[in-house]
Amino acid sequence: MFGPTPLPRTLDASLRDAASDDAKVRASAFADLARHPLVEGLTRTRTVSALERGILREDDARVRMAAIMAVADLEATELVPALLFACEDDVPFVGELAVRTLGELGDGRALPKVRRLLDDDRPALRYQAVAAWSRLPHASVEERVSPILAAFRRANEHREVKLMVLRVIDEVVERGALVDAPHDLDKVLREALEDDSTALLGAIVLAKLGDAEGRRVVGGFVNRRPLPGAVPTEDDREAILVAGRFRWVELLPALLRRARGIGRFLADTCATEALVSLAALGDTKALAELERMIQKARGPNLDALALLCARARVTAASKWLDDRGSAGPVVAEALDELRSNGLEKA
Repeated sequence: MFGPTPLPRTLDASLRDAASDDAKVRASAFADLARHPLVEGLTRTRTVSALERGILREDDARVRMAAIMAVADLEATELVPALLFACEDDVPFVGELAVRTLGELGDGRALPKVRRLLDDDRPALRYQAVAAWSRLPHASVEERVSPILAAFRRANEHREVKLMVLRVIDEVVERGALVDAPHDLDKVLREALEDDSTALLGAIVLAKLGDAEGRRVVGGFVNRRPLPGAVPTEDDREAILVAGRFRWVELLPALLRRARGIGRFLADTCATEALVSLAALGDTKALAELERMIQKARGPNLDALALLCARARVTAASKWLDDRGSAGPVVAEALDELRSNGLEKA
């Protein structure tokens, strides 16, 4: 009844089946093709040729998508021209995937096309264009940020496009790259505050830029009591971490309630994030509890705690994480961030 799981195709078998008469076979062949690294020479030429055929001359959308995904996995920059063509595919998912892949490849040849797509009539394509634009090489922060600010203001009711723009801006702020902010950045962030769907993320970005209104809105959220059954978003959790990161001592009571109050048994109060923020604020009980958690955590749980500590700037956690030894790249990255923040404060 149950047979053995088929082994992935060899490179030659993948190239052969990519030309099969059966679309399902062709799609799976491209998926297997992505398992074989590109090497210089005839093999690379054959692989690139097969992928180009799959993108440009394939009738079945599923196969075109499989070929595009293989390009992303293989980082085959030779196929940027084919992807630029595929952005205009009649099947929306194919075009969106092509735009996303251009961002993943990070090739400057995609800049003119992606710039035009920031003004496209299709919200889903515009969303992918904003994400891709942020990953392409730019000469300046102004060049990276200004076009997506314009995309925000054209998004009207398209919430996801607006949120993606705000996330890109947040990433730029986090990297400390926003030294000279574009002149219309503040106006866009103020507009975000006026829309319930974007207000919290807009406030988080403003707060990170030292804005009093952003701090007020984020503080109001942290003080709010979550409704039973409500599922916190990533922005909800980030708002709580921001309170600890910037040492907003006036929010200590709200953080204590979220971390230790009885309400956490009735709703998701983001108790772990609140505990980490309390530790950032120097709460001795929270520091001791967080240290014990880090000592006991393993694998993904340790990675998650390390990232939370880095986001809230719990510099005391650098020693606890360092004591864990070679815990993996995520912990190492968090440690680097914590140490750099510690040096800045010293």
